[in-house]
Amino acid sequence: MKKILSSLLLSSSLIGFGQVFSSGFETNYGPITNWTLYNVDGLTPAASVNFVNAAWVATNEEYGNNVAMSTSWYTPAGTSNDWIVSPAITLPAGTNTLYWHARSYDATYKESYKVYVSTTGNAVANFTTPILTVNGEDTVWQNKSIDLSAYAGQTIYLAFQNFSNDKFLGAIDNVYVVNGTAPQPGRLVTVSNITKTSATFSWTAASGGTGYDYSWGSVGHVPSAMAGVSGAATTTATVAALTANTMYEYYLRSKNGSINGGWIGPYRFYTATELGAGSYAYGFDNTAAGFYQNDGWTGAWSTNATAGNPQAGTQMVFSNNSATAATNRWLFSKPFNLTAGATYTITYYLRNFGSTTTAQSLKLTVGNAATTAAQTNTLWTSATVANAAWTQYTVTFVPTASGTHYFAFNHFSPIQAGSVSLGLDTFNINGVLGVNDVEVKKDQLSLYPNPAKDFVAIKTESKINKVEIFDIAGRKVPANLDGNKVDVKNLAPGNYIINVETNKGKVSEKLIKK
Repeated sequence: MKKILSSLLLSSSLIGFGQVFSSGFETNYGPITNWTLYNVDGLTPAASVNFVNAAWVATNEEYGNNVAMSTSWYTPAGTSNDWIVSPAITLPAGTNTLYWHARSYDATYKESYKVYVSTTGNAVANFTTPILTVNGEDTVWQNKSIDLSAYAGQTIYLAFQNFSNDKFLGAIDNVYVVNGTAPQPGRLVTVSNITKTSATFSWTAASGGTGYDYSWGSVGHVPSAMAGVSGAATTTATVAALTANTMYEYYLRSKNGSINGGWIGPYRFYTATELGAGSYAYGFDNTAAGFYQNDGWTGAWSTNATAGNPQAGTQMVFSNNSATAATNRWLFSKPFNLTAGATYTITYYLRNFGSTTTAQSLKLTVGNAATTAAQTNTLWTSATVANAAWTQYTVTFVPTASGTHYFAFNHFSPIQAGSVSLGLDTFNINGVLGVNDVEVKKDQLSLYPNPAKDFVAIKTESKINKVEIFDIAGRKVPANLDGNKVDVKNLAPGNYIINVETNKGKVSEKLIKK
């Protein structure tokens, strides 16, 4: 079966001097819809890879960063014959070089592919002799290149054909052609040392280049050379004057004199949120693609929005145990700028779904990066989490140094026969409480109506001193308090966290706006 997708012209703003063609498979940077797909084999992908529902699909490798992926794992087993063909590319005179990144996803089942060039058309029949055959691509991203100078002055089509027999998954990314040479850096560009206003990019050197350009901006921005570094061995750059509590995208490209390579990216990061003596509330209720990653959280926990499952609101996160391997699954918070010596009270709810008698092991940690290696300070740990109902836990943390901190949950249960989904919901941080917030719980503070349309009333025996409302991204929204009522009629429908401070302390609850 043949499936042809529409071919669109690349925006001229994306093509730099020396650059002829570029595609990163993002919607704003050489999308897969610019390519033509041929599913010649017509086979059915296995259930575990059925998201590959075309010859090749654009899918996230990292949050917000697409690759083009193909599979050869079929039911029943068979041999792949899946093609992805570029739009027409007119090559200038002189040296022309094709670059791309490629990888497989299982060392035991490595994918194989061929690369073709056609000067006569973009149908499968036009591609006769491969210019490269890769048998069993590596599982680490590889830098690839081919000299296209023999086709100078001609209009060509590029094709990648997956011809693997009963393997797993393979992908390509950052396909670009330059008039000259501009060797690639490694595909992965990382970010570290994130503060409220700055961050540092790091990458693997490109062999033979003379420097690099990098670009950063809001999500979806078109990359342009905003800054650069000289020397192929220079592999870090720091950007400043950023806005706190904001998601950014960034790209990198190599340079060889005046010749620009293709942009690699986009990658995303979240600047730190100033917490100080303030508070933060999060209910994991973001249902947009990417879920909690849209709000600066990262990790391998899943989301669930089944009615009746979340502790409050419409969604929670969960992690499953396993009967065949020990569980080791992490969930990292967004970055917070905390103040040394301040006391932060962290609360969260846990519940077991499934075999509630099979106790789970979980720990809450804090560190200076969203990596397992950086999470060196364990604030709370338990090997006996077996809650049939949502149960709130409270932990305190006093930082010894001011700066960026990430909290993390690590589900680390051993191999277990009983199947359990460990649920987590309603995460809150309150800074520098003047009184014991346990007294607030004794008041049995409640909200009504909830869901609310025009107002929500707060039932408490204590005097209400202050009310704050936060959306699911952690942004503070207007909250007008009149007696014990809060005006919410101007809020958009959705899920919120409301913080209520009384003369006995502070408590947070989920609020649903109809």
